[in-house]
Amino acid sequence: MNQTVLSLALVGICAALCEHLLPKGQGEGMQRALRLLVSLAVVLITLRPFVGFLHSDAAFDLGAIFDTEAADSATYEEIFEKTVTAQGEADFKAGLLALLESEYGIKEGQADVRLYFDENGALSQIRIYLSGSALLHDPHELGEALTARLGCKTEVR
Repeated sequence: MNQTVLSLALVGICAALCEHLLPKGQGEGMQRALRLLVSLAVVLITLRPFVGFLHSDAAFDLGAIFDTEAADSATYEEIFEKTVTAQGEADFKAGLLALLESEYGIKEGQADVRLYFDENGALSQIRIYLSGSALLHDPHELGEALTARLGCKTEVR
């Protein structure tokens, strides 16, 4: 990339010098030809990395990228599981924050919810960190109420 930028800078400097050396008033045809050549050089320098990428590997085949039969199904399963887990976590956090707001008056910006899972992927602990006016709530009472309601150990700090 540095080579491309350097080449473009050199072409610009050379074009400026050549245009400065052209005779004033009489070199309009030469000036057009110079600008055409400079434009062509800029286009070629800009396209060179892209063309080099396509020609760098003789075995490069765009069709292989889109061949779903050749792809590893275990990889797709792993990606699917991670996506479902992440979305499930986000939905649970959003639901818990909505519960805190509706029943306890704790706004979303005043509580940070963190979920902890065991090695089997089951929810083992919930930690809620309060801030702002939510600190006026009794954390032990809130933790016990949420533990009883959610069926999971809940710490409120």
